[in-house]
Amino acid sequence: MNAALPAQFAESASVEKSLPAHRLMCSADLGWRSLLARHYADPAEAEQFTTTPTRDLLVVTVTGGRYTIESRQGRTWARRHYRSGAIGVTAPGHSSTLRWRSLSHEPMRSLHLFLAAGLVEDTVEEFRAARLSSPVLPDALLLRDPLVEHLAHRILRAMEDKAPALYADSLAQALVVHLLYGPDAHPSRPAGPAVRGGGPGGGLGGGLGGKALRQVIDYMHDHLQEDIGLDELAAQVHISKFHLLRRFAEATGTTPHRYLTELRTTRAAALLATTDRSVLDIALECGYRSPGRFAAAFRRHHGMTPTDYRRLRADRSAGEMP
Repeated sequence: MNAALPAQFAESASVEKSLPAHRLMCSADLGWRSLLARHYADPAEAEQFTTTPTRDLLVVTVTGGRYTIESRQGRTWARRHYRSGAIGVTAPGHSSTLRWRSLSHEPMRSLHLFLAAGLVEDTVEEFRAARLSSPVLPDALLLRDPLVEHLAHRILRAMEDKAPALYADSLAQALVVHLLYGPDAHPSRPAGPAVRGGGPGGGLGGGLGGKALRQVIDYMHDHLQEDIGLDELAAQVHISKFHLLRRFAEATGTTPHRYLTELRTTRAAALLATTDRSVLDIALECGYRSPGRFAAAFRRHHGMTPTDYRRLRADRSAGEMP
C-alpha cells in the first residue's frame, strides 16, 4: 500500500511509527490528492508517547469507544474525555505528548485525516486575497463541531467505498475552509458583493463565466473514463481548487462532483438504451471502476438499477413497434 502513497504525504505517513495503534484502513492507494486518511484500532491504554510533527494539518475524530486522553503541557497534563464524535486538531509543525485509558469495553477507533500542506496554504492565501482577516490554524486537544464530525464520517465512508479523488478532495477542501472560517471565526467581510457570471473574458472575477465554465464542463465530457480530480479541473481555467468549488457552485448551483456524476449517469443511460454492451463495459466507459459503485450512482439519479433501466427501455421500444 505504501508503494502507492502520494509523495506529498510521505512525511505524514511516517507519523504512524510513533502511534500505539493498529491500522485498519488507509486511503493511500485511492489516488486522493488533498488528504491522507487512516482508520485505526486504538489500545485500551497507551503509555506516554510523542507524535511526530508534519507539514500537514491533522484532524483526529473518534469513531468508537470512550476514553480519557491527556496531553502534557510543560510539567502539567491537560485532561479531556473523548467519546465518538470527539475531535482533536494538531496544527502543522506541532507535536503532542499524549497518554490515554479506556472508560468502556467498547472497541476504541479513531480516524486520522492529514490535510495536505499545499491545500491549507492555498486556502489561507485565498482568505488573504479576499481581504478576510488572517486565518489562524486550529490546534486543540478537544473540539466539538458537528460539521467537522459529519465531514470526517463522510470521508470514512468514502474510504470504505473507494470513492474517486474528486469527491474526497471536495470534502477535504470543505473541511479546511470550515476549520479556518467556522462558526468561531469572526473575519471582516470583503468589500462589495461577488458578481455572478463574471465578465466575457472567462469571467473569473466573481463567478465562473461562460467561457471558463464551458472549458471545465468540456474537460469532464472528454475525460469521463478517468478519475478526475479538482486539481485537473482547476488547471483548465488557471484558478485554485478553492475558487473552482465556490465559483462552479455559483454558476451551476451544484458541486463539480455532483455535476460530473450527472454527466456520467446520463451518458450511461444513453448507452444502456441504445447498445447491447455489458453493464460492466458501460460502467468503465463512464468512469466507474466497480459495478457496485456504478449501480449505486445510477440508482440515485434514475431511481432504478442499470439492468432494470435497460429492461424498461427495451419494453417501451417493443411496445412502440407497429
